[in-house]
Amino acid sequence: MGTDKSVTGFPKIHPLFQEMETLVKEVGMTPLEVLKAATMINAEMIGLEQTIGSLSVGKRADIIVLDRNPLEDILNIGSTKYVFKNGERIYF
Repeated sequence: MGTDKSVTGFPKIHPLFQEMETLVKEVGMTPLEVLKAATMINAEMIGLEQTIGSLSVGKRADIIVLDRNPLEDILNIGSTKYVFKNGERIYF
């Protein structure tokens, strides 16, 4: 999960969200597989699974709280209600 190429033509959809949608709709991954690819698997790929990538005691984490379930529709990942960074609510 992740690209160094910008996706154009989708001004209302963040390029990362567009990539997630493509992985579900065109590649056949489940929303859960895509979410794991964007978090846990990416952390494993760069050797940081002990400090980031999932929520566990002792790990660093910035957290988003969503209004809608991304497991029902991957584009629900854009339904941000709150963002917490370094333990502080910084959005909404």
